[in-house]
Parts: sequence; structure tokens; C-alpha cells
Amino acid sequence: FTGKEVLELGAGIGRFSGVLARKAKKVTAVDFVASSCVENRKANAEKNLEVIQADVTALDFPPGSFDLVFSNWLFMYLTDEECR
Repeated sequence: FTGKEVLELGAGIGRFSGVLARKAKKVTAVDFVASSCVENRKANAEKNLEVIQADVTALDFPPGSFDLVFSNWLFMYLTDEECR
């Protein structure tokens, strides 16, 4: 992921956000819980990290916006329908 544009889904408090941002060109970290986004911003001051509070099932980024998507534990919280 070095030098890549990364979309992190279910970023939570940012356990991986900073790690990703230190190598990636840019990281867009998304989480549904507003307080988790606040904690992520506090924990990770990288300038190439954008933390967004949003529903990951309703994102509207243009095609090709990211080189890769990273997620850890998110899918266990989504229904089968939301994963389609």
C-alpha cells in the first residue's frame, strides 16, 4: 500500500489508520460512530489522513477514487444484504 490511495472501512478509533497513513499516499478512514472518529483524529495526526463519519453502505465516491480498500472486522457487523 506504499504510495497508494487507501479507503479504510470501519476505521474505529484508528488502530490501523496511522499505520496505513505512514506508508500510503492518502488514507480516507470511515466509521459510523462519531465518537470513534473523534478518537481516531486525536490518535493520528498524519496530514494525509482524512477521517469521515459515515455509513459505509452508503458511500458515494467516484469510481477509481482508491487503489485499495482495507477493513478489519467490519463485515461481521454487516448483514448479508449490506455486503452485496
